[in-house]
Amino acid sequence: MDVKSPDFTGSTLRPAAWKYGWWLLVGALFGLGIASLLTIGVFLLPVAIILAAVGALMPTLRNSSAVAILAGIALPLLYIAWLNRAGPGTVCKASAAEVTCFDTWSPWPFVVVSAVLVVAAIVFARVALRIVSPR
Repeated sequence: MDVKSPDFTGSTLRPAAWKYGWWLLVGALFGLGIASLLTIGVFLLPVAIILAAVGALMPTLRNSSAVAILAGIALPLLYIAWLNRAGPGTVCKASAAEVTCFDTWSPWPFVVVSAVLVVAAIVFARVALRIVSPR
């Protein structure tokens, strides 16, 4: 059953890519805002809330693309995992002038949570498309 609508790409009920991008950005801002709450998070969370409210109020964005919020939340977690890729433990870097040491966490919990969020977003998007367009 193919239904044409200006809110969807092509002849299927799949939302346009920019709609997934909108919700991915909202999720990334939420995730980064929470992860950096004591620094720039207080500025990022209001932006995320405003974008989420705009997305919820716009009829063209109220569709199955909203599950991309989960994948967006995974992006800052993957960045944290990347920053801690040498961990866990103390990591020292030497240059010609000095030696700098810092503690790192294990990156694997962040990778696992990110993978679970991305898989959940994909599964929920597939289920939502099946509900909207049953075969």
